[in-house]
Amino acid sequence: MGKRILLPLAAALLLTGCSSMQHIENGSSINETQPTTTAPAQTTAPPPATTAAPVTTMSPEQAVTQCSPQELLALGASLYDDACNMLAAFRGAVYPTDPTQTAERPTDHATGLLVTADSVHTPADVQAAFDALFTKDVPYKAADYYFEADGKLYAVVPDAPADPGYVGTELTDVRTEGSRVDFTAVSYYTDPETGEDLPTRTAVFSLIAEEDGWKTAALTLPY
Repeated sequence: MGKRILLPLAAALLLTGCSSMQHIENGSSINETQPTTTAPAQTTAPPPATTAAPVTTMSPEQAVTQCSPQELLALGASLYDDACNMLAAFRGAVYPTDPTQTAERPTDHATGLLVTADSVHTPADVQAAFDALFTKDVPYKAADYYFEADGKLYAVVPDAPADPGYVGTELTDVRTEGSRVDFTAVSYYTDPETGEDLPTRTAVFSLIAEEDGWKTAALTLPY
């Protein structure tokens, strides 16, 4: 299951700066010097949080500048899985659905499953939840995956299985500018039949420190 991105780790980092943190959320040391390799993300996740603890003691830019490159790499590694999980989930059924109650989307006749969550009632509600976790630079339109029918919300679950050869992703370096942190994400793959290594894929993973926590500003799903 994906973990929520705007939660205690993000708020604590912005409140105190990296230097006073002893552990990150997943239990590994904030002072570790080697970036961790992430596991393949799940395709579903619980509904995301849309708020986080307010920050009052330092600006996002100050929080970023007080972190060493090693600390930022550890932070990025701890949040990369979360971001992938949530992006994949928003493209699927991030909210609970009832597969026994369906409706047809008029535009393309796709079948949608009834969304049973009380927190969302329209595609606009889903979009607002996504925008609380990701910046506008991460393309997403809730209307591509959710629609209304008979006053109810339905989710169209796409058939998008994970790449069976995906092994994991390593963040290899870090660059900062103001409250933005950019990482190089190197993803590794193997041939599922032979076990031989396949060419790696490189992309940019970016986080922005905001007053209420971290938002993902650039992300390419590795699978």
